[in-house]
Amino acid sequence: MSQKQTTKVTCPKCGKEHDFAIWSSINVTLDRDQKEEVLNRNAFTFECPDCKEKTLYTYDFLYHDMEQKIMIYHVTTNEALVQAMEGFAQMTNVGVDDGILTGPEVEGYRKRIVRSLNDLREKIFIFDAGLDDRVVEIFKVFCIIQLKQSDPDFQADEAYFYKRDGEMGFQFLREGKAFGEVAIDPADYEDLAKTAADILTKEEQQNNYVIDTEWAYKSITEEG
Repeated sequence: MSQKQTTKVTCPKCGKEHDFAIWSSINVTLDRDQKEEVLNRNAFTFECPDCKEKTLYTYDFLYHDMEQKIMIYHVTTNEALVQAMEGFAQMTNVGVDDGILTGPEVEGYRKRIVRSLNDLREKIFIFDAGLDDRVVEIFKVFCIIQLKQSDPDFQADEAYFYKRDGEMGFQFLREGKAFGEVAIDPADYEDLAKTAADILTKEEQQNNYVIDTEWAYKSITEEG
């Protein structure tokens, strides 16, 4: 089940102190409503009862989808990143009650670590689309390389996967604002998945938990 605790937060606008729920684990299979709360960020948003000011509070927690066999740690510090890696490395059993370290061994879980809520949302969207996030990240890097080749002035701070209205692709952000998109042809995705087979096999042996554009750049470079 999902696990939370209550902490005190101070409203940055009116200075009043109130209780705020911090989730250490969110199981979207046992608590289905929590998935939308994660995606729309309500799970991390404090609304002051006095002045109604809304404030986003990010914190470390585990996102767990038992049906898709996905665990994603959202971390906010380097220390939490190391702890998440150690936790995943030591994890051998997954139970249906609390979701962690109980019950019979379960094979095939995808374990990931992300450092922002945008990264978490992207992972959820990718897995919901039935795609391999490693292939998506490699595809993203190739798109960025091609865009820079065609336009040397192209610059994006962030790029995120999307799927809507039967179409999927990448949305590019600069200074927090979207300024362009590139669609993904499903056939091109499948071709890349086959081409990147050696990279994926190597990654499975190394058991990386942080799969992002930095990982993709490094994997492409090492593969030559």
